[in-house]
Amino acid sequence: MNVGNFRRVFAFLVDLAVVDVIITRPLSKLVGDEISDVSNLSDVSLELIIVSLLIGIIGVFYWTILEYKVGQTLGAWIFKLRAKSLNKGMNFTQALLRNATKISVALLIVDSINIFFSEKKQRYFEVFSKTVTLRSEER
Repeated sequence: MNVGNFRRVFAFLVDLAVVDVIITRPLSKLVGDEISDVSNLSDVSLELIIVSLLIGIIGVFYWTILEYKVGQTLGAWIFKLRAKSLNKGMNFTQALLRNATKISVALLIVDSINIFFSEKKQRYFEVFSKTVTLRSEER
């Protein structure tokens, strides 16, 4: 059964909060006050760019590893959602591909547009990875 968009959004917001607490905040301390004042983009340091990229990559791996190993993240568990392969079982490449756009909110928004046009309510990268998001009661 297709899951509602609100469940997916709220599960994503829970996961963003988890990523913020366990990844973003600790790594942000590496660049100190620079991360709060980026009003002049010419003053952005290489250190800030590297740490930001690192936060994004580790964040993607949060979703990837949990979906590969358990089939769901904390947010998905709370909202009773599960990532499932359309093939026999989810492999690491499928999990990584379906979550690759979570490195950037802008990429994720573009990726999510397909939900409104897909019969199975899949994001573009879910289609590419041959995966789907279902209610966790469904197997």
